[in-house]
Amino acid sequence: MKPTVSIITPSYNRVHTLPRCWESIERQTFTDFRWVVVDDGSADGTADWVKGLINGTGHRLGDRRVVYCWQKNQGANAARNLGMKYAASDASEYVIFLDSDDAFYQPTSLAEMVAEIRAVPKDIGVVAFPVVDDKGRRRFDNLTQKRLVADYAAKVCDTGARGEFFSILRQEVSTLAPFPEYRGVEDVRHLAIARHTKILFVNKPMRIYYDYKESGTGDNSTALAGFLAGLEAMASGTRDILAQHKTVMLAHCPPRYSRYCSSLALYYLLDGKTGDAISPLIDAVRYGNAKLKLKALVVAGLLILPRALRLMVFKLAWRFR
Repeated sequence: MKPTVSIITPSYNRVHTLPRCWESIERQTFTDFRWVVVDDGSADGTADWVKGLINGTGHRLGDRRVVYCWQKNQGANAARNLGMKYAASDASEYVIFLDSDDAFYQPTSLAEMVAEIRAVPKDIGVVAFPVVDDKGRRRFDNLTQKRLVADYAAKVCDTGARGEFFSILRQEVSTLAPFPEYRGVEDVRHLAIARHTKILFVNKPMRIYYDYKESGTGDNSTALAGFLAGLEAMASGTRDILAQHKTVMLAHCPPRYSRYCSSLALYYLLDGKTGDAISPLIDAVRYGNAKLKLKALVVAGLLILPRALRLMVFKLAWRFR
């Protein structure tokens, strides 16, 4: 029998956080779900732990709502895409992506998310909710309205709702676009989906984000290293966004286009691709407001420096940001 919701969790060597994630899922008052854990080639016992949930261990009965999928290590987005394929074959009505080190906000969160998407018209294919950290503090978003419906142009321009949200999607909407193969620019997928459906933002937290410092992933130096390692991927994603949504940005929000251009130029400069940075820098100045023009000129200042010095300046700025 098909589940109402497929909850997809990519996981790579996170057997230490998966129990917390599962506890938050298992205690949901809405129980008609399938938890699809996609193991991205872990070597820490993830397979044994998940299969223990499925088959039962000790005095614990097995839970057939849990599904284990494995793939050779390819990254979180590839794992999400594999989970999405499973959810489609499982014919669930809705899809939620919950990371392995996160959790539902409270036991009624899943029920509330399902109720919201069931209540809206069919032209709304995504319902998005804010995220809080483990201290209950709002993070990542600027949403102030109680409820906000965004069309394609509003989503591209970040009108009224900007930042990270936790979403439930109709199955047919979720399959409109895959997650990009490169990491760090998931907006490529989000904006592609926004071409086809409206998004409802509901100002009520539904997910807890854990800044997982005990593994070192949350410290500043590790975050910087991850950023620099992803320069090529972020440049690829930003190029795709600019190419696919330039028309609507220039028609409705030229400063948004400028902001992406500045970011692209920065990625190129830090990656040593000086020549590639010229064109986006020109566009960043051309379409930006006064603040963004200044930002673009600051980035342009890196042009005169060799790559080693660019990286040194950026690392110093990152440290004191």
